[in-house]
Amino acid sequence: MQIINKIGILINWPREFDMYQELIKHIPNNKIELIINDVSSIEKGRSSQAEIIKSILTKKDLSYKLFSNIYKKKSFKVLISTGEVSSQKISFYSIVRFLFAHTLGLFLEITRISKLLMLYLKKPYTAGGLNCTLGMNWYPEKTLGKIIIKFPDGMDLKLRKYPYDEYKKIFDIYFVHGKFEQKLVQKKFSSKPTHIIGYPRYSNLKDEKFLKGSIEKDFNLDKQKKLIYWTPTNVDNHGEKFSNILLWINKISKLQNEYNIIIRPHPKSLMLEPNLELSLREKNFFIDKDQNRKIGEIFQISDLIISDYGGTVFSAIFFCKPIILLNLSHNSKFVSELKYLDSLDLRVRKLLLNLDTISTTEDIVRAVNKSKSSEYKRIIVDYKKDFFGSKDETKVDLTKDFLLNLLSK
Repeated sequence: MQIINKIGILINWPREFDMYQELIKHIPNNKIELIINDVSSIEKGRSSQAEIIKSILTKKDLSYKLFSNIYKKKSFKVLISTGEVSSQKISFYSIVRFLFAHTLGLFLEITRISKLLMLYLKKPYTAGGLNCTLGMNWYPEKTLGKIIIKFPDGMDLKLRKYPYDEYKKIFDIYFVHGKFEQKLVQKKFSSKPTHIIGYPRYSNLKDEKFLKGSIEKDFNLDKQKKLIYWTPTNVDNHGEKFSNILLWINKISKLQNEYNIIIRPHPKSLMLEPNLELSLREKNFFIDKDQNRKIGEIFQISDLIISDYGGTVFSAIFFCKPIILLNLSHNSKFVSELKYLDSLDLRVRKLLLNLDTISTTEDIVRAVNKSKSSEYKRIIVDYKKDFFGSKDETKVDLTKDFLLNLLSK
């Protein structure tokens, strides 16, 4: 197999280009190769992603290679990946797991025995139930590179398992957002080097005044109103699909008298439920579905962030923006899984403003008013210190030098 003395960056989803973009700008063209994940997969929402990534890179006049053209043919001295190739590979074990999940696992769910198992044994033993897929995650990174670097894809870390056991054999070096994540990696994989990179996707943003004018023009916003950025995650559990949006559309829309509201549904949500966009447009929401957008630009100019679960909760904290979290039912399967995994986005709810599904529009308005207080701002600033340090540690030049030094060894 040909070994190429370059830094390969494996782009698995369109949003990952935004994550890598600043780093790509800093590394000399002759030292880097972009690789588009075009692996055939049974994973929901995967089929069109390679074409979207191609379109983004073509518009940026960036060259690339397709995974399918280089796999087992070329290998890079350094390879960077989020680990989200996510191709669902079918094996004997995955078939047995699937059959168990859709029979006994489903029975445990329906009878709620899984709730008791969760309570006493801290595990539901359903193998995912109806959400279990026929295939399992696959990690081809070791075939694509010699030194494999795990790139962080958000701070919604699952503390019970992060870093995942399977990562130990795959990744040699861990890039991390901050010291909080660094400690988790060092505790579990003490022999693995770590390197703090901050949030490169949020560095070198344009002037706030310029961005405000540009985004107001893009969306045709009312310049007299303040801006709310609503960033729901993808909820596709059986019986709960997109409920984190549908349960709140009518209530949140009542804020439009005073606010422009831009909603950025997870790309998977829009792909899997085409009628979702129609429902949002009927309620006059501004919809951000540009997968090529630097989302940090809207975070930077927003007056308030509304979110629920996932990485954007921590993006708001990184920008020190007031945030309100919309909860799903405490009995929802989606939330139960996050509780089992001890997801960090549940822990921060202890101090952040969050609303249950029974909340009224009046409750939301009260939360919006509370979010403006100096006490609440201090809570968010303290969270930023806890997760990312007291100073912004996003130093793209240092990360570039770190990578180039690996090439020279």
